[in-house]
Amino acid sequence: MLNKALRTSEGDILYKLRSFVQDLFQQIENESVKDSITVYLGQTIQRNDLDDLQRNILNNDLIIFPQFLFGSTDQIQAIRVAKEIPVLSKDYIPIIIHIDIPENFKCANISSNRYSINNDNDVLLNMGVMGRLIKVKKENIHDNQIASIHLKLVKCENEQNIQQILETKRAEIKSFSQLVTLIKLMIAMKQLTLAEHLLETIFNDDTLKEDTNTQTSIAAGCLVLATSRRNQDDYKRALELYLLSLDAFRRFISPNAFELTPLYGNIAGMYLRLDDFEKSHEYYKKALDVQLCSNTPDFATISNFTNNIGIILSRQGKYADAIKSFQRTLKILEQVTEPHDIESALSYENMGDTYLLQLKYNEAINCYKKSIEIQERFVPRNPSILGSSYHNIGNVYLKIGQSREALVYLKLALECQQEYLPSTHPTFALLYNNIGLMYYREEQYSEALKCYTKSLEIASISLPESHSLVGTTLFNIALVYSVQEKFDEAIESIEKSTEQFLKTLPPDHQDVIENKAYIESIKRKKILKELFDERSDENVTSF
Repeated sequence: MLNKALRTSEGDILYKLRSFVQDLFQQIENESVKDSITVYLGQTIQRNDLDDLQRNILNNDLIIFPQFLFGSTDQIQAIRVAKEIPVLSKDYIPIIIHIDIPENFKCANISSNRYSINNDNDVLLNMGVMGRLIKVKKENIHDNQIASIHLKLVKCENEQNIQQILETKRAEIKSFSQLVTLIKLMIAMKQLTLAEHLLETIFNDDTLKEDTNTQTSIAAGCLVLATSRRNQDDYKRALELYLLSLDAFRRFISPNAFELTPLYGNIAGMYLRLDDFEKSHEYYKKALDVQLCSNTPDFATISNFTNNIGIILSRQGKYADAIKSFQRTLKILEQVTEPHDIESALSYENMGDTYLLQLKYNEAINCYKKSIEIQERFVPRNPSILGSSYHNIGNVYLKIGQSREALVYLKLALECQQEYLPSTHPTFALLYNNIGLMYYREEQYSEALKCYTKSLEIASISLPESHSLVGTTLFNIALVYSVQEKFDEAIESIEKSTEQFLKTLPPDHQDVIENKAYIESIKRKKILKELFDERSDENVTSF
């Protein structure tokens, strides 16, 4: 049961047997063999794993066993054990592992009186032993032979490269408590689920609820795990771990303790990511209240909370309250002595977004311009944030029909985004389409066609085949051809646009209906042009 738990990482069993595991480990460490011996282990292995071992035989690979190893000096007995082990599928085969144990190596001959077992052949090896791969032999069905691998046990302290790796890793995961160090190690081993289960098991142990050191370690461990889940964009699980950390903290400190400020902020941030605005607002308010009641309130931290509260209020449609929160943020930032240009720029950006939602275009433009004015002072400048600001203000000018100003800012956005995005990024498909639309409104038709063509090229690479932007761009191309009186090209483009829309839209959708109506309009224009061109030819006088 213990070996299965160690091999398959069954946290519940390991936790319940933790004292036994520790005692057994220490007991084996206190024993050793006087002379070198060979121990045989009966096991099963997947064929692919055996093939990999054989291919890598020249690399002198090391194999580490996480569980206790129960072997025998009797090879026949070990082979019998291997063949009796149930296999999970045909991919598994029995195998015998030959392990050469050097003299004075830490292991237990369990035939001693201490173990009350009368079998001189049985040997117990400690968990974590490491062996160098010497030989791999596949089974021969015709000779009824069993597959085998041959290892020579080595001492970790004698392997310099292993020692260097271990020292580096120990420095990376070192923490104030053994439990948090263990959690960091499990994260490094990509055992997040097991680490989470372990902490939950310890948290639910009633005998440890009053142990402040243990609860501190649980809270800190949950914070580490929550950060890992957040970095994986698993916000739901990150939130659960932050809340578990809070529950552990509340077992030994007040819910209004200053130390809980960042945790309340992290919980609020996860709720915001999950679009639970009420809960997010609740926890940002808790974080803010703790700061405001503190003897040492931090302006930068408070400004972050008020800015995020503004974002929540804006998403809830409480625009006036959101604007007040952003304005409060800017006033607080004026009190911050450290550099805070990025925070101020983002607050103006958020305020501009809120004005835009209210269709207050002039106020939105003013806020975006203030954000840009601050960002242009950055050294070095941040093309990502600045490009987004240029794009925002360009789109506002597009909405209010000021195509010349829109063109200026959209081209600036293009320049910024070309600094950090690959040339085929889907953002450029939309950006080139919008720039093309501005050129169209400025009657620069050849430039408009170039941009629309570029948009289609990028869309064909980076967007799904059925994406609606392709239909929109094809419609815009038809507009240009129609103005240029290239009616056949316009009809072809509008038909392609309609086909594109029909990949995702029903035939009675407004965009499809408008496309079909526009086709008829172009056809009428074509007929009229041909008629009047004929009449013009008839009136020509020859000399």
